[in-house]
Amino acid sequence: MRVLMGLISVITFSPPIPDVTEEDICENIRFLKKNEWFRRDLKHPESRKMIVSNKDVRFAIGKLNTKRLKRNPYKYKYQRKIQKVMCKA
Repeated sequence: MRVLMGLISVITFSPPIPDVTEEDICENIRFLKKNEWFRRDLKHPESRKMIVSNKDVRFAIGKLNTKRLKRNPYKYKYQRKIQKVMCKA
């Protein structure tokens, strides 16, 4: 499947589709928990359910740049991205 997706991205001249693993998601959640807004979302039952089980929300969390997140997990940009995906879900 990964080879097929890579081939499609080469043929269409689009950027490669990122590979998001469960490890990426868990690691990014660990860094996002440093933020008050993320902890507040985890306390809210509906938001928590989306973070735990919604594939689009989890993909968005895993897709965040882990290196940048490690350096500065408090960026407002991350909150906007996650909130935007949660509103669509």
